[in-house]
Amino acid sequence: MNYYSLKSKLNMLRLRCLMKIRIGKNTTINPAAVFMDKGMVSIGDNCSISGVVFVTHSGGDRVIKNHWGVSVDSGLGRRIVVGNNVTIGASVTVMYGVTIGDNCVIGAGSYISRDVPAGTVTRPPEAAHAGKTDDYVARLVNRTKRTLISYRAGEAI
Repeated sequence: MNYYSLKSKLNMLRLRCLMKIRIGKNTTINPAAVFMDKGMVSIGDNCSISGVVFVTHSGGDRVIKNHWGVSVDSGLGRRIVVGNNVTIGASVTVMYGVTIGDNCVIGAGSYISRDVPAGTVTRPPEAAHAGKTDDYVARLVNRTKRTLISYRAGEAI
């Protein structure tokens, strides 16, 4: 099997796995995103997903059952739900059972182990609450206006 046919088969496998995920309209997912259990992730409309790892279970339950002969719950069955209008930056880890509300911005490098309320901006580490989405958008608009005024005045950006 040559490189191109292997690459094609891997892309088809990846596409088949993504088809098990509920993905909303106008949502983009970076190819670097990793979904540990495809059937346990739901992503809303108008989202931008970067190189994120969605961990829906630790896998430790299988190891414990094989070695100690007991069944434990390591999070299997706890869905990850991403609301509408959510942006998730690069190198983010989202743990099982987490719900990210609508209109959230998850900063690059965040570790999300608890629910994120709607309209929240988070930043690493441990996804500290950095403010409300409306405030963040207002700051970006003001910064953009200042940059445009500086640019029009001939100042270096």
